[in-house]
Amino acid sequence: MAACYTPVSKGMVVQTRSSRVLETRKIIIELLLTAHTGSCVTDLNTNQCALHKLAAELEVSPPRFQVGEPRYYPPEDDNPFVRRDLSKCILCRRCVGACAEIARKHVLSVAYRGFQSKIVADLDGPLKKEVCKDCGLCIPYCPTGALSKPAPMA
Repeated sequence: MAACYTPVSKGMVVQTRSSRVLETRKIIIELLLTAHTGSCVTDLNTNQCALHKLAAELEVSPPRFQVGEPRYYPPEDDNPFVRRDLSKCILCRRCVGACAEIARKHVLSVAYRGFQSKIVADLDGPLKKEVCKDCGLCIPYCPTGALSKPAPMA
């Protein structure tokens, strides 16, 4: 049964380290790595990427799967609170959840289907200051650095 849809009940035993659970986690991380095209893929110093940290902890090998051409989006530096590089995004939706459930802002969402899916703001436009302002709550939830704090202005 899927943990995210199974209500807790009295006497329930939850297995989190069984061989079946660990193997499933490894496959999921391998699939996420397949879609990850961030700079940390070729950088030997990958300690900033939470996805690579998790892959190392679970001893996940390089992905066996191919999903076609890597997606490329130009980085967005227009917002003074959040820098967005969707080329690094693995569509985990953690930022969408943080924005909606914690910040209660509902700025981010998922658009399109299949390999065209992506995290969007507004009507798939840039993350403008008028739409996303003075929060940055989504940044620590991003495991790949697709969302980050902008570089300080000189």
